[in-house]
Amino acid sequence: MKIRTIATLALALALGACASEEATDDAMADATPEASADAQAVTELAEYWATHYNMGHPGMVAGKYADEAWFLSSDGTLSEGSEAIETFLGSMAEMNPQVVITPGEVMVFGDQAVGVGMYEMTLSPEGAEPVSYGGSYMTHNVKVDGAWVVAGHIGNLTDDPFEGFEFSAPEGEAGENQGTMGELTGGWATHYNLGHASMVADYYTEDAMASLSRGGQVMGREAISTAISGVMEARPGTIDINDLQTWELGDGWALDVGWFASTEAGADAPFQSGGYLNLLKQADDGSWQIHWAVSNAWPTGDM
Repeated sequence: MKIRTIATLALALALGACASEEATDDAMADATPEASADAQAVTELAEYWATHYNMGHPGMVAGKYADEAWFLSSDGTLSEGSEAIETFLGSMAEMNPQVVITPGEVMVFGDQAVGVGMYEMTLSPEGAEPVSYGGSYMTHNVKVDGAWVVAGHIGNLTDDPFEGFEFSAPEGEAGENQGTMGELTGGWATHYNLGHASMVADYYTEDAMASLSRGGQVMGREAISTAISGVMEARPGTIDINDLQTWELGDGWALDVGWFASTEAGADAPFQSGGYLNLLKQADDGSWQIHWAVSNAWPTGDM
């Protein structure tokens, strides 16, 4: 059993990739009756998640994850493997947690699928007032022996957390670049560091969805440009992006995951680090653009 932070995400992703070995690389993304049934099955996974989590059944929730799945929680905890995921999900039992999950769109690519949505968590510790927080999530799902399970899961926070919210402490060494989207992530970081919000937004599809940490879901390239500009103005600085793992989904689609660190202008060390999961679409010229993005960040210094 291992509960780890983003510093060891590379290992977890390598293991998680094993769960999708049976997935077809040339799957078509076109909507079909079968694909629609599969999309519904992935949506039902989210509904099952909420039902049994609220009933205090972390083992049943974890049972819907691949044996070597990874789960990056909104507090920065990285749980590797279904056993560690069960432990993490049960760790807040004394807080009487209740979650409402609102599943969003699901895209199916043969025996792989990607789903997005939102959640709202309420904690009601005995003798204290309830507190709530929420955010977005994205899942990488695979079909194993005819049944859909979660191979990868990232969540974030929509707003700054309540007073007393505890982020997971960083551990170990950061993972190395092993993904295949270095040109995209490199260009994104270059233009961000130059203050070019609109050029950063050009790396997204016209109808993209981006859920930046503490920013909620933003729809469309123009709105994403505005959101990124706001982040730049609020805390000027630079970002370093490390592309860890890329899954080819077929038919010009891919899933990419990595980590980043943000440093305030004039500072020597990052004030935050985080992880991201991006669903990518290939353009006619062969370049890649971000279609869905969920990023999560936690403090590494003085926020």
